[in-house]
Amino acid sequence: MMPTLRQKLTQIGVRFNETIPNHDINVEKTLLEGTEQGRKEPRIFWGTLLWMTTYIDLVNISRFSNMLKDYGDPAALGVMCDLAYEKNANRKFLAIRQRCYPKKNKEMLFSRMAEMEVTRREVISNALPLFLKWGLYCNYVNLMEGAICNRAEVLKRNQNLRLRALFGANSRADILNWLLSNEAAHARKIARELSLSYQPVYTELHRLAADKTLTAKQIGNICVFSLTDIMKQWLIDFPIPAGRLKVGSHYNGLNYLSNKIVSVPGRTS
Repeated sequence: MMPTLRQKLTQIGVRFNETIPNHDINVEKTLLEGTEQGRKEPRIFWGTLLWMTTYIDLVNISRFSNMLKDYGDPAALGVMCDLAYEKNANRKFLAIRQRCYPKKNKEMLFSRMAEMEVTRREVISNALPLFLKWGLYCNYVNLMEGAICNRAEVLKRNQNLRLRALFGANSRADILNWLLSNEAAHARKIARELSLSYQPVYTELHRLAADKTLTAKQIGNICVFSLTDIMKQWLIDFPIPAGRLKVGSHYNGLNYLSNKIVSVPGRTS
């Protein structure tokens, strides 16, 4: 049975009293669904907002932007970006907000606000400017303090987020995570599955193969990639990072991994 949105949010660290799915969920899709379904259930909306405010560094902006074409509510997401940026001035919120747009005709942020005429009038009369900017009526903000888990627990619950904490929220982390759970595949399939552009995925796969993190096998005109056995096991066993490792032009997580696993029995250079 497919997990509910509340269960998926629980897996990435929102404190709902739900069963945690036993497989990694798509983080960006879950957050986007939160902007849409959250309009029917305010706790989902505010929980999604708090998670994004706290853990935006773990969000892959390229995947998020590509998926916004098919999922989510752009106006509600715009509200979230404005509210989150007030608490955490991360430029990722500005990048996401550029893809958002207000409702053409003003609507209640939460559908239940329109169920009673008295409530509806009250909300319209006292709607906050931040919401009106996006074509939505709402007269309060609920930051739900304490409604999400600490970073260590978030990384423990979701393998993809754990790898992003190590490598950064980029295609490298997501490719490695996908290959941990799937058989060998070619670049186009991996890009499609991850909702990423083909060329960056193609380039990253060949870099990983050159680093001997992946095995590249030519089958006819197609090159398929898979994790080496030693790297797969090491990624599974890698301890939860205390903080994000710095990833820059002269440093990357794979250099770190290579230094750490060089003494593992059975590793070949």
